[in-house]
Amino acid sequence: APFHQQIGALSGRLLGEFDTPDAVVALELARLYAYFGFGHETRQILNLVEIDAPDTDILAEMAIILDDGHAPQGSLFAGQLGCDTAAALWSALSYETLPNDSAIDLKAIQRNFAALPRHLRLYLGPLLSRKLTRAGHVESADQILRMIDRSQPEETADASMARAELAEAKGKPEEATSELETVAQSNAEPSADA
Repeated sequence: APFHQQIGALSGRLLGEFDTPDAVVALELARLYAYFGFGHETRQILNLVEIDAPDTDILAEMAIILDDGHAPQGSLFAGQLGCDTAAALWSALSYETLPNDSAIDLKAIQRNFAALPRHLRLYLGPLLSRKLTRAGHVESADQILRMIDRSQPEETADASMARAELAEAKGKPEEATSELETVAQSNAEPSADA
């Protein structure tokens, strides 16, 4: 069902008798918000009611990553870059800057990124690519951008910024300048940075 129908149906069931939030519905609603990339809303729902369910801390940290582009220092995902699971992807996303002294399972990151729904790949892909580029994992960053290209016919400003950094890392300053000029003229959020 479309986003608004799913959210509407769950929101209508959130409050029970005496306006008491239903913890089961709240958890479903928080997961749905996270699935669609709404971090702040996810955290609001999680804070609305005490949910006694496994992985709510993980869901809350994913929500922070969705909003801020990284998790706070000491994240639950920190130190999991070498895992052969989705934890490697979320660990990479949790760092503001990827550490140089950690083993990174780049294949697990790419595989689990490819398994994300299309809208999350488009949203998180440029961020992940830029982190990988800055850490020197140029080929993996390039693969992430290619996965975005397959699902997004039009280039976004964030993807162009990631592509500019990647071109610079590959020693192609003319290509990087061209991408940056496109972003600067796009009047999008990263225009000032470009």
